[in-house]
Amino acid sequence: MSERKLKITINDVAHRAKVSKTTVSRYLNGRYESMSEETKDTIEKVIEELDYRPSTIARSLKSKNTKVIGCVIADITNPFSSFIVKGMNDVCKEKGYQVLFVNTDNKREDEIEGIKSLMDHKLDGLIVNTSGYNDDYILSILNQGVPIVLADRCLKDKKKIDTVTSKNYTATFDCIRYLHKQGYSKVAFFSQELGEISIRQERFLGYMNGVEHFYRQNGKDAAYIIDSKDDREYINALH
Repeated sequence: MSERKLKITINDVAHRAKVSKTTVSRYLNGRYESMSEETKDTIEKVIEELDYRPSTIARSLKSKNTKVIGCVIADITNPFSSFIVKGMNDVCKEKGYQVLFVNTDNKREDEIEGIKSLMDHKLDGLIVNTSGYNDDYILSILNQGVPIVLADRCLKDKKKIDTVTSKNYTATFDCIRYLHKQGYSKVAFFSQELGEISIRQERFLGYMNGVEHFYRQNGKDAAYIIDSKDDREYINALH
């Protein structure tokens, strides 16, 4: 009968790495402030060699933190969303957090169900790339004491919640400025259905105001809203 493999503990890691148990614990919790790069690399190497897997449940009971972040993505098939997901995962991993993802396909009901599903895991916080339809529900979760950060897309009242986004209005307005300066006489705007998605609305407003300001025209005459993800639809609209 084969000998049962003993479970590797944090003490084993500390002994092999020749550091204290406290130092290993700080590493596991992403607290690298007073830790040299050499020590950090040594602990990481030992953890890989021993195939050490710390108990998430035990760590959460002790620290009252789960080290798990929930992430809600509105449309995972969007190439830009892939960059968001990669960035979130890289930073969270660096800080010692795991990430649970759900995709909502920009649907109101799926977003609510996705958030509820993630909340069942007792998360340390949520990152939400919102569909734009559930402002009140997201704020209700925030008011329960759950840390939430919005990614890319905003609530209608931006002051109520922390948000990381781009200057969509300014960027689009500056594009119109640039095209006008280059001598282009006609500028068209192509977008999927605006819906309640803040970034699309901001870009459309930047386009409308830019065309009116630089071309003295009504931008709606050259705005094409295409309810499709198929690039061929946009190509056909150019002809």
